[in-house]
Amino acid sequence: MLILRFFKWQKDSQKDEKPSKQSFSAYCFSFGITLVLIIFGTITISYVEGWSLFNSLYMTLITITTVGFGEIQTLSPKGRMLIILILAGGIISISIWVSTITRFVIEKELGRIFRRRRMDKDLKKLKDHVIICGAGETGRITIKEFIRSKQDFVLIEKNPDVINNFVKPCPTFSYLKVMPLKMKF
Repeated sequence: MLILRFFKWQKDSQKDEKPSKQSFSAYCFSFGITLVLIIFGTITISYVEGWSLFNSLYMTLITITTVGFGEIQTLSPKGRMLIILILAGGIISISIWVSTITRFVIEKELGRIFRRRRMDKDLKKLKDHVIICGAGETGRITIKEFIRSKQDFVLIEKNPDVINNFVKPCPTFSYLKVMPLKMKF
């Protein structure tokens, strides 16, 4: 079995770091909850207390963010009950935002860790192989010879199009895509 290994370049590795549709939905959901809470709080405080929309919006925002500057005007018992509901909703809303962002960061980090472990495990399995750095003119001739003789090799190549040229004519061998290693010499 031939193993063809190449290192994806930076453009390809950035594709993995984009938020998934599920993450985007979670962001939209948390943003939507907060927006609905702000609109609900502004309109209901304005109605219950008879305040202007601006003062109601201000009171809603300082309540949701738990800044706690204090009441800008005296609240009625109904207004206090409403503020308690808005405060609870604000804490829940902010918690959803924080958990969504935390989940995204952790999933991204765990993905990197698992990719690295898989790469290390696969590299340990390789024995009696040749490493070919680059698939230029000489590299291509060498690769074709290794494929013909069924010799195991590892190819380090930054251009995925070059790799595809070897995968199409010889689909019987497997290859791995991994992130590039940045080394300083």
